[in-house]
Amino acid sequence: MRFSISSLSRKLLYSLIAIKQASKKMNTKTNKGGNKVITFISANPGASLQAIQKETGIKLPLLQETLKELVKGKQLKRTEKGKKISYSSLAVATPKKETPGKEAKGDKKESKRAVYEYDEEAEAAAGGKPAAAKVEAAKKEVKPKDRTKYSFNGVENLGKGPLALAVVKFYVSKNPKVTFAKLKEVFPDTLMTKYGVFTDLKDGEKRSTGRNRYFLNEDQQIKVADKTVVVTNQWTADNFVPFLKAVKEMGYKIK
Repeated sequence: MRFSISSLSRKLLYSLIAIKQASKKMNTKTNKGGNKVITFISANPGASLQAIQKETGIKLPLLQETLKELVKGKQLKRTEKGKKISYSSLAVATPKKETPGKEAKGDKKESKRAVYEYDEEAEAAAGGKPAAAKVEAAKKEVKPKDRTKYSFNGVENLGKGPLALAVVKFYVSKNPKVTFAKLKEVFPDTLMTKYGVFTDLKDGEKRSTGRNRYFLNEDQQIKVADKTVVVTNQWTADNFVPFLKAVKEMGYKIK
């Protein structure tokens, strides 16, 4: 079979035109899809790929390409941490002009644009409707860890756990005949409701499976008249308050 040069040129030209038209058609679809995606994400920050597809009706390959272009064009922000993905709009409102000599309304309030994390487990737990579970989880603020240090009985830079251990040890050293029950009266579980200020060694080891909840090293164990006890290390800024107040009322000087 023979082809003339002009015939081959025409076929090549038709192929190039077809490719160009297909590309133009894809770009048009991407632009239209982009508007839908931006509108949806602006109203639902943190939406998953599945949620965006469900609400916009855009087919998955085109949606993936659209999201890629919007992120590349800095219209969307995509954050990925392991299995957690979040999308947020990068659109920023134009600030209002301030009247000279007058304080603008809301100056004292810090403006923040929320970015919510997408959590696959939260979405699954919500039956495929991630909005409520996801937004509530994202709104929870993580408090910075309190690293206050204390000094007691000549020892400085004691954290909450080491301070509790030092106080109980000190009390037992001054009352060597104290029993487990009597020590519970001095340091009742109401001062640390979840783990108790201390427990017996066997119970402490049982409750520390996978992670130590008590000071279990041999030099940290405390021997009373009838048992060996261990002090919990599970203290926070909030649950340490009752214990600290109680020992100060006992006359112990803690700075």
